[in-house]
Amino acid sequence: MFNERRKTDSEIEAAVCAAIDGRQALQVRCARHSDRSGWYRRVGNPDTKINPRERHTAIIYLSFKHPVLSDITSYNHFQLVDVESGRSSTEYTPASYTGARSCLDLAHSWLKTCQTSHDEFREARLDEYQPGVLYISLSHRWGSPKQLLLKSTNRTDLRQSIPVAGLKKSIQDAITLVQRFGISYLWVDTLCILQDDPQDLAREIADMHNIYSNAVCNIAASDAEKDDEGCFVHRDPALVTQYRVHLIVDPSGGARHLLHRGWQPVSDTVDGSVLASRGWVFQERLLSRRLLHCTKQGLVWECFDTEASEMFPDGQLERLGHPHSRLKAALVKEEPSIYGSNFLNEDWPTIVQYYTVCNLTYSEDKLKALAGISAMIREVTDDEYIAGFWKSRLLWSLCWVPMTLTPRRFPSASSPAPSWSWASVQGMIYLPGYISDRERLLISFKGIRYVSAPPEAKSLDKRPILDIQGHILDAEWEPFGPWDSATPPTGRLLVSSKRTVRGFKDWATDQVSYDDSSKAPPSGIQLLPVYESDLATTGLVLAALEIGDIGCDAVKHSGGGEVRQRIGTFQSARLDLSTQSVARLTLV
Repeated sequence: MFNERRKTDSEIEAAVCAAIDGRQALQVRCARHSDRSGWYRRVGNPDTKINPRERHTAIIYLSFKHPVLSDITSYNHFQLVDVESGRSSTEYTPASYTGARSCLDLAHSWLKTCQTSHDEFREARLDEYQPGVLYISLSHRWGSPKQLLLKSTNRTDLRQSIPVAGLKKSIQDAITLVQRFGISYLWVDTLCILQDDPQDLAREIADMHNIYSNAVCNIAASDAEKDDEGCFVHRDPALVTQYRVHLIVDPSGGARHLLHRGWQPVSDTVDGSVLASRGWVFQERLLSRRLLHCTKQGLVWECFDTEASEMFPDGQLERLGHPHSRLKAALVKEEPSIYGSNFLNEDWPTIVQYYTVCNLTYSEDKLKALAGISAMIREVTDDEYIAGFWKSRLLWSLCWVPMTLTPRRFPSASSPAPSWSWASVQGMIYLPGYISDRERLLISFKGIRYVSAPPEAKSLDKRPILDIQGHILDAEWEPFGPWDSATPPTGRLLVSSKRTVRGFKDWATDQVSYDDSSKAPPSGIQLLPVYESDLATTGLVLAALEIGDIGCDAVKHSGGGEVRQRIGTFQSARLDLSTQSVARLTLV
């Protein structure tokens, strides 16, 4: 009985040990509340009390006497979860190697169930393939560049035959899965894109949304640091084994429970994997209709309707932590929600925030690695995509803010984007989303032009520059102490009266955020109010171009307006700009 008045801790322990399926010994650890009216919940919030009489919330934590688990931690917490009798219809015993036949068969059953019972399957539409040709894609981390790559010099030979023995282990393991799934083709970037042809590379990058969204499934080598390690791993099957106990938790009747390791959910193994941190893979997961994650813990399935694992082959009890399931459905299934204004107001800022946490081997790929997602959104919204922004929301979105304590800009000449784009800064970015009706825009578009990028720039041949009109205020930075690049700068912006008309007093900003903490702001900076509410004004901190900065062409063709670059943002109490004149400005 799960009731302290009827059973002691030792009696509960004896009951559980007697009821456990198999011969593994269990130890029960229980902690009573000080008033002895309930139990502590030992994981998460320790102050959360669990009523022992509520069957749907009763949780008990157990230490599992197992050689492998004992090495991981002294207390390996398990969680008892109510399940319906007979809920598990799949009889599956995990193997010690995730590439074993039983594991492959389970993965194949997930695919077949999805194809026959879930969403309608679309066939490939790529021009290179015949209609109806099915293929699987692979997400992986290259590692060493010393591998077989498709190039102009070997293209003819590889069309005749590809030596499987010469491929990296991740690709070989993916081939094993593809063969088990009964599919004839595997799409791998190393072998399907000409690596020495910039035009073919650009063409394939632009078509990523079609490549991944039309694949039967995407295989993710989630925990392979490099391709030599492969998709499959050797592991202790006890780590993904279900343990079932039968406990009576109230006098009204019995209940069947499933015991699983609550301290290491599957979402941690997927979302915390090596591959999940890579920028290129971010869009691959978002664009894929179905995914098979090959993790160090085991195989995990993810589609629109089901998330399953080797521990829970019929469906996870907890959802994976990826935040874009609704967005993914809208993109790949083209649900009506993508056509609404809230999509670009709410979902795109979320994409940017999570994407900017990911890592890229080459900084010039900052916008390229998001090209597939942006292309798919552009197709269904008919909006114009400009350096990480959507034209319909661009002016509102200019006041993005770095989320790191010491942000850094990419060097100007090699930056993947103009200074006003979030892609010009390293690290997580907060992008303003929904703007209420009580906020008013203070700047206006005069045009978007493109100028030639410097020869050393590897990202974009042309850079977009913005011609806008707004109020320009002269200001000076007053630091509260010496500038320290290792800590967030502290100080305030003081607006001078050089440009102001009578009646506009000097003022200081409430909040200032700089895009690069490695160097102090120059003298003679300016402020551009972008939007305002009833209480506050938000805008950009601007500076003149430095020698060598991209923007030479912009200076020549600025049409008399001032040419400036963004160096940060500010927010202050609402400014009275009614007596201020407006001026033309070019942002580069």
